[in-house]
Amino acid sequence: MTVASNLRELAPLNLVCDLFDIKRSSYYARCQSSRVIDKERVVLRAAVSEKHRVSRGSAGSRSIVAMLATDGIQIGRFKVSRLMKEALLVSKQPGADKYKVALDERLEIPNTLDRELSVAGPNAPWCGDITYI
Repeated sequence: MTVASNLRELAPLNLVCDLFDIKRSSYYARCQSSRVIDKERVVLRAAVSEKHRVSRGSAGSRSIVAMLATDGIQIGRFKVSRLMKEALLVSKQPGADKYKVALDERLEIPNTLDRELSVAGPNAPWCGDITYI
């Protein structure tokens, strides 16, 4: 846009926009956007990145807000979320455990009860579950 801005001083805006094939509204929007770097935002983004790195990538926006609060930095959760997006940081959480469901009966383990669960007296059949081992 700097070339277009320089030409704007020499020629009408319509001619400059036609020359570069841009809309006038795009030209004005670009002129209005500030090119000044927000130093506070850069410092906050660095702090968010550091806390995310310290947590080995597992901290989300709420956790980072709490970590920054212990350092004396007061910041909102949604601002931290936007800063994380700017820095391309994503919280990685471990997935849920997936238990394997046995669909067929194991042939090497005999089924001695054969679903006959009515017992004649105490202490006759015993069964248990050892999946916790």
